[in-house]
Amino acid sequence: MVPVSVTTHQVFSQLDVQRARAPSLAISSKRGFTNMGEIPEGGELVGKIGIINWDGKTQVRLRSAPNTAINVIRTLPFNLHVQVIKSFAGGWLFVTTPWGDMGFVASTYVWTHLPEPTARLHRVKQGVLGTAIAIAETYYGSEAEQWGQDLRYYVNVLAHANRVAVPSSTTGWRQVRFNFGNLIWVPGRAYAQSLQDVINAGSLSYELARGLNASLQRIEQFLENSHRAIMLSRRYLWDALGKRFQQALINSVLAIAELVVGGIALMALATGAGAAIGVFFGGVTAVAGAAIGFEVGLIILEWLGLAMLVGWAAESLKRIGAAFWAFLCTVWKAGGKQSEVDRGARAFAEALADLLGTILEALVMIAASSGVSATVNMLRGTAFGRRFGENKLGDWLDARIDNFRDGRGGRPKEVLTRFFRRVELADGNGKPVGEFDGINLTGKKFIEYKAARHISKLNPRTGKPQQTPVDWADKQLFGKTKKRISALLDPTTQTRAQSSGSQNVPPHSRDQRHPAL
Repeated sequence: MVPVSVTTHQVFSQLDVQRARAPSLAISSKRGFTNMGEIPEGGELVGKIGIINWDGKTQVRLRSAPNTAINVIRTLPFNLHVQVIKSFAGGWLFVTTPWGDMGFVASTYVWTHLPEPTARLHRVKQGVLGTAIAIAETYYGSEAEQWGQDLRYYVNVLAHANRVAVPSSTTGWRQVRFNFGNLIWVPGRAYAQSLQDVINAGSLSYELARGLNASLQRIEQFLENSHRAIMLSRRYLWDALGKRFQQALINSVLAIAELVVGGIALMALATGAGAAIGVFFGGVTAVAGAAIGFEVGLIILEWLGLAMLVGWAAESLKRIGAAFWAFLCTVWKAGGKQSEVDRGARAFAEALADLLGTILEALVMIAASSGVSATVNMLRGTAFGRRFGENKLGDWLDARIDNFRDGRGGRPKEVLTRFFRRVELADGNGKPVGEFDGINLTGKKFIEYKAARHISKLNPRTGKPQQTPVDWADKQLFGKTKKRISALLDPTTQTRAQSSGSQNVPPHSRDQRHPAL
């Protein structure tokens, strides 16, 4: 069933909102302590993507205060990406996780010098498993087949990402070594693949090094522009929200917008950027870009505790995804131009306001079909529920239900379920064999949207698509589907969470019962 088509303007009556300058957007609490969903005062702004670098038996602890008292919120696994919001005296960082948690972590356990935003860490093993070719096989094996690049290419990627010299001979890759026990960077697949578009003729090692350095500079500039634009978007949120919401509602929605701006926006956009790097370098159409922007919207939804809304707001999310993609393109092309960064800030404010409007529209539909109490209970404990306020949300939903009566009710209650994003499949030895962009347990469907990124990717040398629609369908639809179905039928296959996806994933035994992809 298609979600009810009702615009935000139909749901929220338009009032004449005074376009005054937005009030201070600082979210404060007592210094040195954070209530969930609040950013503490003090400290120094950081605004970077970080990664948990500790792989010991005891996981790193996220704490509600910058000390080692009994104040643990949760533990953080090795390789988890976090957004570092602030640094505090005594070696503490205030971070947010992809799951909506915010708190303090000892700075020694977080690195912020990632070569690119989706990179992960790998502890070098002893013997054959510690060789560069074995590491490349572990992380890029399936991609080497798909993209027509053998593993020697990915050995060079690993070497240059970790500043290991590669001899210029054609067999230089064989001499790449990593020291046993060390942590090394493993660039994300999209980033590794993107380098094929910046390599020309001549020595692979030389051209790859040159391309890597150039792309790293572009990525660094892009992340800096993104952070500046996100911070500048505060100037435009008041007007953007005023176009969409009643005046009495603006402060509550503004509180959520502030939380997104300060707590998750950079990580959501950086994750989208990591996926987009390949298409940025190679050229991309609006269809592929909207798929990347769609993922940005999903990350923000999940962080707010609202992943269950995907089924209700899918059509709107496609449109909002295009808006987020427009923002990414603006800041990617901005270079050092402040005027372009400012234009990106306006675009982000509008996209975020549109997303929040869609969220409230979906909540009204859910409340219309399953009741206000059930809807409020569903949001209890989420970042969204904490910032909006349960009582205020309940009162507001009660007042809006009439908009969805007389044949305009929401969808059935059984739609309410968890949506699992980015579920990886691995064989019995733990080697990745593919992933699903999403799994909807109630709908019994596997969801794929990233494939759209490659449908009309351009060759930077010719300006023409790299593959025909038939080739794309054969590779992205038939080939990948066949491979994933084979993996699902194998009883030794495992499902596992990724740091950029949902915290928990359904077991393989449940996935096998899904009839649709």
